[in-house]
Amino acid sequence: MRHQHALTASLAAALALGLTAVACGDTEEENTGDDPIVLTDASTQDSDASHDLSDGDSDAALDIPDSGPVGPGDEVGAIEWCQLVSPHASELTIGQTLTAYAQVYAIGRTEGDAREDSGVKGQLGIGAIGSDPTADSAWTWIDATANPNFSDASGNHDEYMASHLAETTGSFAFAFRFQVDGGAWFYCDTDGHSASNQSEGFSTDALGSLTVAEAGTHKVGWCNLQNTARAISTLGKHLVTSQVYVEGLTENGNAGSPLIRAQIGHGAIGSDPATWSESDWSDAVVNSAANADALGNNNEYMATLSGLAAGSHAFAFRYKANGDSDWFYCDSDGHSAAPTGEADGFSTDKLGHLTVLDPSLLAVGWCRLQNDAAQITTADTFTAYGQVWVDGLTGASNGFVDDPAIEAQLGLVSPASDLRNFDADESVWTDAAINAQASAEALGNNNEYMASKANLAAGQYSFAFRFRVAGASSWTYCDLEPGSSDDFQVERQGTLTVTE
Repeated sequence: MRHQHALTASLAAALALGLTAVACGDTEEENTGDDPIVLTDASTQDSDASHDLSDGDSDAALDIPDSGPVGPGDEVGAIEWCQLVSPHASELTIGQTLTAYAQVYAIGRTEGDAREDSGVKGQLGIGAIGSDPTADSAWTWIDATANPNFSDASGNHDEYMASHLAETTGSFAFAFRFQVDGGAWFYCDTDGHSASNQSEGFSTDALGSLTVAEAGTHKVGWCNLQNTARAISTLGKHLVTSQVYVEGLTENGNAGSPLIRAQIGHGAIGSDPATWSESDWSDAVVNSAANADALGNNNEYMATLSGLAAGSHAFAFRYKANGDSDWFYCDSDGHSAAPTGEADGFSTDKLGHLTVLDPSLLAVGWCRLQNDAAQITTADTFTAYGQVWVDGLTGASNGFVDDPAIEAQLGLVSPASDLRNFDADESVWTDAAINAQASAEALGNNNEYMASKANLAAGQYSFAFRFRVAGASSWTYCDLEPGSSDDFQVERQGTLTVTE
């Protein structure tokens, strides 16, 4: 949510008396931080980071009146808002360090780019899951310092940071709190706490989450990258799988282990995945559908790539077990921790390759209706099939996977008529889905779609398929063999007879 802080009447009066403050009409964004951040050790954490805030409500503003109280008071120094910015969730082992960041707005004290006011104090707290840091004296509090690399010259927030050394295993909650000039503590959660907006109150349901495990000796011994070449549209997604072996952890029938972290990442073609930004990596999960017997001593993980810009992208998997200090990267022919030859090493030439296509540059190249004539009763369900070719997006090279850029529909009309005359009649057309059971050998470069209609009245029907690429202004209509290659022929529509 974007906060817009109005200057209250009593603050204006305070300024008139010569107190130092800055009028606040600036806006700042909040960070929801929904993605968990796993920190390895103190040397790998982004302690110099500056955190922008954004949660999707960028047009919303705090409704602070021209007069009356603002939170604990509208005097200079009153804390109006704060938020635990990053991380919102962290997994560590004994001896590793959590560094957390929070931002605060205190009227007349945090505006501009001074970064720190000696009267503003922040603390990071660690406590039991489900407990309330505002009331539980068992919480441990650590003094925070201003983040020297945070810059907010035109805004009204300051950012503070504090670190906690993980010394005890278990699950914990964490939060931030601030006070000004020794006043009351003001507590911060991951959603942001506003003094003047009741809908942004402090909640124990929105605290940070910390999991600390024993430092272990398990290390990744081998991993590979699967389904490595694919093309999708900018609307599509690519499911990637990977296998990993960790002695003592993965000999478990593909059950996974909390001591193994798996991630998928993407970057520039030819680049080293170790140089890719942390924001380009996301967590993977165990592929529970994989055949455990076929996996042997390995576990299989999966993750989806989506939302990428048009162009070519490399992708890879990486793993870290609880005994690894660094990530272990995987390529298409397998990477072994103890390679016996060149094929067992890691190579950037053997990463996955994803081509992302702009739908506006694509078109239906060909399509065909698969069914001919059919006869059913009113108690039956009718199913029809259609095939389509879109260069670069359909067929064996793309695993016959449905892409949202391809729109497919079955048309069915009675009495028998030219279906093109019902182009805009939604009652005639039914969305079709990919036929995952179609024979790959028979499809070649095509995808096959299917759609069903039930509860049809007795009568004579015409049916056909039509396809288009998302954003296209017109459909390509599909009749029987040879399909759309010689234009649509009414006499080659499918015919359906429905009897009582």
